[in-house]
Amino acid sequence: RKPGFYKETDLVVENVQIPEGTEVLLTITDSQGDGMCCENGNGYYQVYDEKGSLILDKSGDFSDSTSFKFVAGDLKSLAPTLSSPPTTSPRPSDDQFTLTIVMQFDQWSSETGFSISSTDSGTVYYDWPAGTFYEPFGLSVEQIQLPLGMDVTFTVTDTGGDGMCCLYGDGSFKIFAGEDIEDNSAILVSDSGDFEKETSVSFTVGYPEESSKNSTSTAAGGTTPIGGKAKATVVMQLDKYSAETGWFILSSDGATTVI
Repeated sequence: RKPGFYKETDLVVENVQIPEGTEVLLTITDSQGDGMCCENGNGYYQVYDEKGSLILDKSGDFSDSTSFKFVAGDLKSLAPTLSSPPTTSPRPSDDQFTLTIVMQFDQWSSETGFSISSTDSGTVYYDWPAGTFYEPFGLSVEQIQLPLGMDVTFTVTDTGGDGMCCLYGDGSFKIFAGEDIEDNSAILVSDSGDFEKETSVSFTVGYPEESSKNSTSTAAGGTTPIGGKAKATVVMQLDKYSAETGWFILSSDGATTVI
């Protein structure tokens, strides 16, 4: 949308279709160089994926333009929340296996904590207590190592007693075997954030059973035909001078106009 397209201070909701899995760059512009906030109104912009999960939530406080990358059809943005190193306990020195934890927080990310412990002994090997994360609707990607074949329990807590879904956002969590969070066949744990004070799930460190790798259930993420389209919804609250605002979506390298 070029500057001049919008005429009123209003909430704009635009549904767009983007090739599934494409990394894109959303750019918001302001022809007068004062953004959408805060002298002439409290503008902001958001992007939701096709499941309604919030993947971007930013104020309109910029000058000429602002840009942000995301992946169409994926819950994650390309700027995950960075956490402080977790509290750790000594772990057995058997062959170590990499796990990747992906946490999509709701608005109150500071209420959420999570940990990995031994199912047998209860020893906590990794712990991110409540207060470690603070960015609303942030995404955390954490890589850890544990002995192959160990039975462990992943526990998520919420100090507010309302979980990560669904009143204040669509939080969720996944654990992948290995480092590739694009590989749905490597998902060991996948769940929504719909709980109260605490939820736990136990699993064995390692790759999923071969039958699980080939599953197309909802929990494993299913399969997406190559070349499919993913819907994204762009929401913008414009300021007083809406005619100054424009936006467009390019491929992440800037070479191709997507929208």
